[in-house]
Amino acid sequence: MRTAYESGAKYLVLFNYYDSDNATYRNMKDEHFQALESFWNNVIKNPEEIRGLFKADSVLVLPKNYGCGARWEEDKIWGIFKADQQTSQIWSLMQATLRSHGLKIDIVYDDSEFPLPISYLNVSYCDNLR
Repeated sequence: MRTAYESGAKYLVLFNYYDSDNATYRNMKDEHFQALESFWNNVIKNPEEIRGLFKADSVLVLPKNYGCGARWEEDKIWGIFKADQQTSQIWSLMQATLRSHGLKIDIVYDDSEFPLPISYLNVSYCDNLR
């Protein structure tokens, strides 16, 4: 979360759900909530921490409406479907791009409503992987 914050993330999304039958959270445990509180107190509220410290000069453009979680090579598509060849290819391209550009990369979806800024020095598209 700290890396995302330092890279300029405006939002951090954590998936969790409440099991009302058992009155418990299913994914997050007490230690996860403690880590969130620590992140808030030590990073977000700390005036010495700089959001957006790292500026991306490169971008990897995922296919429009691509739904893989991108957490590992065989991550499910839309949380339901088995990973396919495109998922594996995109995973490999993401890993190579991250190795070569580190934290100076944005990963975005191809969407004509949100054109890419001209400030990117390197633009890689995943659409031509098939």
